[in-house]
Amino acid sequence: MIYRFGDCVLDRRQRVLQRGGQALAIEPQVFDLLVLLIESRVRVVTRAEMIAVIWDGRSVSDATLGSRVTAA
Repeated sequence: MIYRFGDCVLDRRQRVLQRGGQALAIEPQVFDLLVLLIESRVRVVTRAEMIAVIWDGRSVSDATLGSRVTAA
């Protein structure tokens, strides 16, 4: 699946995010978070859902979650 927003293109299959035609280097968890937020754009994504999807339910600090959200 390919998503386009602004001057960005996110290719979920190839796990690539481009801005202005240039690939961006992002962490895998940030990429997965972007996918989750894009695919859930019509509703609020809860902290619990982010942890369940991105970290498979493992314990995650608020600082870790916050840094991934900020990076996204």
